[in-house]
Amino acid sequence: MIIGKIAASHHWDLSEVAREFAEPLSPPADFPGWPIDALKLACILRCADACAIDERRAPTMAFIVENPRGVSRAHWNFQAYLKPAYLPAGQEAVVFQSTFPMKREHMDAWWLSYEAAIIADRELRGCDRLLNSEVGRGGRPRDVRLAARRVEGAGDADRLAQLVAAEGWRPIDTAVRISDPLALIERLGGKHLYGNDHTAPIRELVQNAADAVRALRRQNGYAPKVQDAGKIQVTIKKLGPDWVLSVADDGIGMPEEVLAGPFLDFGKSFWQSDRITSLYPGLASNREFRPTGQFGIGFYASFIIGRDVKVLTKPYNGGDDRRRVLHFLNGVRRRAELRAYDQVLDGAWPHGQNTIVEIRFTGDEWLSRFASLSFREVLDRPIISGEARYWDFFAKTLEQLVFCLDVTVNLTTEFFTEKIVNQIDIFETPRHVFAQQFNRVFATSLIDRIPDELIPLIETMNDGEKPRTRGTVTIGNFIKGIYHIGGLTVFSPQSGGPYGTRHVTGAHQAVPTTAARQSLERLASKDNFRRWAEVQLRKLDDVDLDDLQRGEALLSIHAITNDLAEKYFLFDLMGRILYFKQMEFSAGNKLFIICSRHPFANRVEISSYQGVLSLTSREHWTKSTEFNHIMQLYSGTHEKYGIVEFYDVDFTSDSSTAIGPLFAEIKQRGLKPSRSDLSKQAIGIYTGPDGGGNPDYFNNNIISEMPIEAFGFVITISEEEQTATLTNPSSARR
Repeated sequence: MIIGKIAASHHWDLSEVAREFAEPLSPPADFPGWPIDALKLACILRCADACAIDERRAPTMAFIVENPRGVSRAHWNFQAYLKPAYLPAGQEAVVFQSTFPMKREHMDAWWLSYEAAIIADRELRGCDRLLNSEVGRGGRPRDVRLAARRVEGAGDADRLAQLVAAEGWRPIDTAVRISDPLALIERLGGKHLYGNDHTAPIRELVQNAADAVRALRRQNGYAPKVQDAGKIQVTIKKLGPDWVLSVADDGIGMPEEVLAGPFLDFGKSFWQSDRITSLYPGLASNREFRPTGQFGIGFYASFIIGRDVKVLTKPYNGGDDRRRVLHFLNGVRRRAELRAYDQVLDGAWPHGQNTIVEIRFTGDEWLSRFASLSFREVLDRPIISGEARYWDFFAKTLEQLVFCLDVTVNLTTEFFTEKIVNQIDIFETPRHVFAQQFNRVFATSLIDRIPDELIPLIETMNDGEKPRTRGTVTIGNFIKGIYHIGGLTVFSPQSGGPYGTRHVTGAHQAVPTTAARQSLERLASKDNFRRWAEVQLRKLDDVDLDDLQRGEALLSIHAITNDLAEKYFLFDLMGRILYFKQMEFSAGNKLFIICSRHPFANRVEISSYQGVLSLTSREHWTKSTEFNHIMQLYSGTHEKYGIVEFYDVDFTSDSSTAIGPLFAEIKQRGLKPSRSDLSKQAIGIYTGPDGGGNPDYFNNNIISEMPIEAFGFVITISEEEQTATLTNPSSARR
């Protein structure tokens, strides 16, 4: 067992090595008088491995057989150049020298040797310091020192170049340097990065907590379907004149070396660090664990609302003696204190929690800004925090933020002790439950909710091993979906509300392209997005929609797939759908397509009639007998489907517009379509009373029997010309 532990400790932090191997082990029965000093053994093996970077690890024959590529080749090259390390008599610095100078083509290999020297130096210094300072049995310091305690030239490119020579170039360390890292963190870790995104402080803390809970689920071997493990507790409480926002979780927690190390490494996520491998073997490679945090800056969003920030944490498998506190008393400009948990200073430790982050701040401004997001208005003045309705708004915004999260979130405020604000299996519930919950949390009126008619269309989209995109095709400008990243809804700093999706009403999983989440892209691939839309198209006939809703759904599907199969269409003057496949065409027919001018001169947009008779009753119109069909398009979301390059050579064959499929259908019938130039045409006669017949919209310009004109173009259908076959008379006689 001890051999396995020593081997595993190879990648541990030295503080963990010291804690695990603090005391020597008693000798085995067959070797009395030989106690096992596991700490010394672990340190010797670490240092030996770190210093084994010479030509003996890169034999020529193996190089020829293996023929390594890329980074592996560079590693092989630098080791092939180095002689074994030696320790000069009376010195404490190990020396590495090269057998030959490294030329320009091996520049990468030289820098790998530079980095390897730094790693070896760090191990030697750390192990020597640990062995010399560690206290053994009886409180006596260990009287152990390493003969080799550092590496000559480590971290000094000029000095190392005297030992590991370069030819034809000079090694200059051009690694990025930050002279004032605290100022950088202060500028990039708070409001300068997130701007007016008032969800950022609580969102980033909940995200970190959710990642910790997911990590513990995977670490403990929970089955993917088990979702009741772990919860996040959000608490808002008054403390004297100040407020305290607390986000606590019962996730994987942090040992002291993570709290003092990777946690504070601005710009690098712990989940992408080397420490995750040694602390939690197998977690990084677990395909079911996909942390949301990736930029390593989220915690610093806390300083947007307060400068007094405290982190209390312990590892999930550690006792109370491993509880630690990292306390920023005055933002990041002042050094934080790291100490053991003290109940007098820190208050009672919440039962069952492993990490708690507390932000202490003054004033109601952030609270009111966050609360106002649930009804998508920015308040001119803060809401009085003592009002009960304020906390309802605050809870509603939090509900919107965590709607898609797979970890239970509880909220406790001054007005209610505990409220569960999300349903963690929302992507697995029956369709009608998903619609009910989505409408309850996000709909502000009857026009921006998932209507009952669309519930049968609700489908999950494949966006990974565990899909987190679900919804139905959009049927109007006002019905929008939401984007979420790792289960947390993305809010738009511009509109104040959730960042609306196009074409999908429901929840759409995305990935951020910037740390501030102000730019994102959907997680589902184009192919999976298209397949989802194709299912929507097939099921559309089975739902009860009026023609306008059905047309809107088709336009949303076309925007995704660029293909409507048998469902290409336009509307007639009465607002009924005309499917091209179901229309009758014959020679001599004329179609009129109503258009409006586009800002670009060579484009027109198929539109609906917008003349002076728009507000009159349709029964007062008589269609012109000159045209067999008068066709239009309702919608502000049709994008390219209704925008045609009128003077382009592909005008009649572009399948991404309505006109290409219309011309193709006519040609398939053995007929020939041709179009006119853009012009005004009389499309009918007004037969109602003067003024329009509507007392609320009386118009002197409307006179009975007046012609109704519209702008657009005419499609004339004729017989397909037959190609004559010329016969040679002499051939005919033969």
